[in-house]
Amino acid sequence: PAMSRQSLRKYTVATFVAIATIMLGVSIVHAGTLDVVPGARYVGGYGLEVIVSDTSPAYVQDDSPINEVRYRARFYVRLTSLSMTATDEFQLFSGKASDNTRVLRLTVYHDGTDRRLRFSTRLDGGGETAFISGIVLADGWRAVEIDWQASSAAGANDGRLDLLVDGAPQTGLSGLDNDTLSIDHV
Repeated sequence: PAMSRQSLRKYTVATFVAIATIMLGVSIVHAGTLDVVPGARYVGGYGLEVIVSDTSPAYVQDDSPINEVRYRARFYVRLTSLSMTATDEFQLFSGKASDNTRVLRLTVYHDGTDRRLRFSTRLDGGGETAFISGIVLADGWRAVEIDWQASSAAGANDGRLDLLVDGAPQTGLSGLDNDTLSIDHV
C-alpha cells in the first residue's frame, strides 16, 4: 500500500531504511547521519537530510539500474549550511558498474571562494576524464541533472556525460571511449 509522506515521518530512520529498501529498491548506508525531516524538503512535507560531520560514508544506493548504457538522473541539493574550507571535497553522486568500478561521479569542492561541482567519467582504458574547473553552486536549492551515455560501439568514441544545473546545460564531456562500461547502481 502507498504511504503518505506524513505517515513516513512517524517511523524511525531504521524503519524508513527498511521501507525504502522494500518499496523503492534502495538501501541507505550509515543511517545515523541520515534523517527524514521537514527542513530538508524541496517540495512536499519531508526530505532526506544528510549530516556531514566526519569522513564516514552516508549514502542512499539504488540498485535498480541494470547494465544501463545510458543513465539519466535529476536530484535536488541544498548546500547552504555546509561549511567547507579550500581543501574540502566530497562525492555527491556516483554511478558504478556491477563490479563496483566507478563509472561516473559528481564531486563538490571548495575553491577558496565558492562551492563548485566537478564531474568525471571512466574510460575503457581505466583512466578518467573530468571537467576540472567545476561549476559554481550558489546557495539555495539547486536542481542537478546528469545524462551519461556509453559509446555506441568499439572505436565509435561517441560516449558522453552532460550536466545541467537548474535546467541550464553546463560544459559536458563528449567523444568518450567508454563502450565497455555500463551502470548497475547509483
